[in-house]
Amino acid sequence: MNWLSRQSFLGPNSTELLGSARIAVVGLGGGGSHVCQQLGHAGIGEVVIVDPDRISSSNLNRLVGGTRLDVMLRRRKASIAKRQIRRINANARVTPFPVEWQACLDALKVCDVIVGSLGSVRAKDELDAFCRRYLIPFVDIGMDVHETGPSFLIAGQVALSFVGGPCLRCLGIVTESALTTEA
Repeated sequence: MNWLSRQSFLGPNSTELLGSARIAVVGLGGGGSHVCQQLGHAGIGEVVIVDPDRISSSNLNRLVGGTRLDVMLRRRKASIAKRQIRRINANARVTPFPVEWQACLDALKVCDVIVGSLGSVRAKDELDAFCRRYLIPFVDIGMDVHETGPSFLIAGQVALSFVGGPCLRCLGIVTESALTTEA
């Protein structure tokens, strides 16, 4: 695959390794849709995508691949993400699950990596625990906007949780106070 030649710095077998990888993306809003796009560009062989939501007009400024027609037709974010990945890499195997992630555990258990782009602290905590239980590296991505008087503070994070390393609680991303506030 000539279009992947710029990835050769990853090693002589990088195209084959990425092509055999199975990555899940849970949460297909702003961050998750960007991850899906990049997985297509990286030549990932299999992508499992999970999100029960349908696109709305408020998603158009951040959902990669979403169109006004998608809003009009009330398309599911999982369908849009699949279309986006396949436009980039027609050979990618994409399995969409337009459901809550707990409804597709068997598909997630066999993934090499799970990326979460979830807005709920409780959902992040539960997905992190699931990944640790099945020894799957979990990458959590997120962004917050906080009003600070007349302006706004925008902050984001990318955190890796894996067995032998810190969990989202250890990293301070999931806290009891955040769980209480959210509840």
